[in-house]
Amino acid sequence: MQHIRALLEFYMYARYDSHDDATLSHMEDTLRRFYTLNDVFLLGRAGKKVKAKATVLRMVLMTKRKVDKETNAVTRTPSNKRRESTAGGIISATR
Repeated sequence: MQHIRALLEFYMYARYDSHDDATLSHMEDTLRRFYTLNDVFLLGRAGKKVKAKATVLRMVLMTKRKVDKETNAVTRTPSNKRRESTAGGIISATR
């Protein structure tokens, strides 16, 4: 939480119309505080191995979704398709 406070303080000082030695000193202090505390942001950062695994998993899921869509399109009966289109018409008419 202190890292966010330091960054916000820096931002507020940066918005001043003019600066003197005191405000510049405060800005330097807040940035120094932020950089000493910013390790918390590194916890959520993914490494190369994790990114590669995520990419592979995304491709697998997209392929599975495509196959499921194609399979469902083939197995849907005409009566189910009609029922879905009728339900869609009722919903859109009430909106």
